[in-house]
Amino acid sequence: MKMRIMLFIGSVAIAITITGSKWAEASVVPPAPALPAPESPGIALQSPQAVQDPYHAALGVTSDQDIYDALYDGQTLAGLATERGQDPERIVRLQVAELTAQLEDRLAGGSITPAIFAAQKAELADIVSRSVYGTAAG
Repeated sequence: MKMRIMLFIGSVAIAITITGSKWAEASVVPPAPALPAPESPGIALQSPQAVQDPYHAALGVTSDQDIYDALYDGQTLAGLATERGQDPERIVRLQVAELTAQLEDRLAGGSITPAIFAAQKAELADIVSRSVYGTAAG
């Protein structure tokens, strides 16, 4: 009896595997066609590479890999910015602004109370500053 059950379960598993892979092949969506060039010569399209990330600009780097390499070598974000002629406080301001916006979204969504919002917002500048400059909490 147990052998029949095992054979049945094995057969069902194989059938599901085979049909599952066939469904996956059938659901592949072809790539979207390329958009034609704009008709008007006065329209200039901006390439994605031309838009620089504000954090990259504030650090004076061109890629996440530059940041990763510097941090891996033990450098702080402030050290990286200073080395490249940038103001480290700009990074602090950018991060505080982004985190504040996230807190505001959480407050508006009801996931935090106004008291928690105020307490966390009060700590943001100090926490971010310590992170950027690589100083210990204390």
